[in-house]
Amino acid sequence: MEQMDPVAAYEAQAGRWLLAAGLVILALGSASCRCGEQDRGSKGGEQLQPGPDSGSSAASPQVGRADEARVQLVRLDELIPTPPSAVPTTAMLRSRSLPPLGRREQLGDIVVTTQCGPRYCVDGLQDLRSGRELMGMALTDEEKELVAAAAGFERAVRVANLGEIYLSAYQGFTETSGGAHANNALACATWDRRTGRQIRLLEVVSGVEASVLKEQATMALQEFLEETGRPRYTLDETSFLYDSAKQRITFCALAPFAAAGTVIEISIDRPIERR
Repeated sequence: MEQMDPVAAYEAQAGRWLLAAGLVILALGSASCRCGEQDRGSKGGEQLQPGPDSGSSAASPQVGRADEARVQLVRLDELIPTPPSAVPTTAMLRSRSLPPLGRREQLGDIVVTTQCGPRYCVDGLQDLRSGRELMGMALTDEEKELVAAAAGFERAVRVANLGEIYLSAYQGFTETSGGAHANNALACATWDRRTGRQIRLLEVVSGVEASVLKEQATMALQEFLEETGRPRYTLDETSFLYDSAKQRITFCALAPFAAAGTVIEISIDRPIERR
């Protein structure tokens, strides 16, 4: 049997982690809007109206310059510090313990919950205001397979921005097989608290504004990569943070195999033309 290239194998597995954790949205077309579903924040399937988080601007959006964006590299082990390892390892998330009451962090009415078992600890997200579990802390089927085959598995969450309507967070993964080398991954995600769903950029801003923001982010990312000599990172419309108070969109460009466990953040401040 022909063996898969190790780089391709890693990227495929990392993609499955992000998918299993809800960091990649599938089939977000009209069928996923839950149009006949009774939900908090909506009435009998009526379209949800953007609230105070979404902002507005009467001016037509203009193509922004790349130098108006702030760009930085973010590492998983610096973003979510964990106890150091007693042996040499590339693991960015080291073994963690269960926090008191299973709550690792609370920011307002958002709680980072944790479940630990033999060889694993996984974080979830709970919205106390609505009672919704935005991200389950139980292992997914994909993660159960990883835990069964691995020496250790960690899924960690850190809240980045919290508003009345939108919540953004980082999520990182580390899988170890017992040797010095570990597989790491990092991404960002934003949820609509009215529905409990992870959302795409087009669900926060208008189509025209999204195009302008992506073009500006692409230019800034390309300049940063050329200046630093880093490998190619990829923009994804589900991997972003939204700070409604500062009217800031931060794209989290996903890393290639050679830089796994990092993202490049491209932050853009501008009045948001709501969708």
